[in-house]
Amino acid sequence: AVGASRAMGACGTKSAHPLASEKLTALAPEPVTLHVYDVGMSSEVQAFNKLFRALGTGMFHCGVEVHGREWSYRATPHEGTGVFSCRPRHCEGHNYCESIGVGLTRFPPSEVDRMLAILERDWPGQQYDLLKRNCCHFAHKLCGCLEVAAPPDWVLSLSGAGAALAATGDQVDALGRALTD
Repeated sequence: AVGASRAMGACGTKSAHPLASEKLTALAPEPVTLHVYDVGMSSEVQAFNKLFRALGTGMFHCGVEVHGREWSYRATPHEGTGVFSCRPRHCEGHNYCESIGVGLTRFPPSEVDRMLAILERDWPGQQYDLLKRNCCHFAHKLCGCLEVAAPPDWVLSLSGAGAALAATGDQVDALGRALTD
């Protein structure tokens, strides 16, 4: 089963990259852009991000633009995908900050659509986790599928630190329970 999943890949294609197809239509490379937003619309988050961005972190939402659409991921209260698209630089509910070119993809729209169909299946909205599986993690995955650069570390650094703290807290709790049992 592992070999089969590796042969087809997590994005439904069959090249060196798990999401790349065996045959690609010869097209000019397409720019891929990461759009970064302050999470939500509050002035407090905007002020926090202005301060902490200089320190290499912040609370960000992000989406990946390819072939004229921006793709991202969100929590949903119901079954189904958390993957969604919007007009580039216009993600509802978030304050746009900046765009970062992450490279050129060789995948035509039909291949990107195939990748996204697989990602839609693999990223249900009910599995959203603020620290371990959020929009920035999705952007990292999609950039890998498109064979472009990953989002910069500062996009994910705060959720990574939070996840590490949560894991440490869980370990301390387990140790405390073991010592008192």
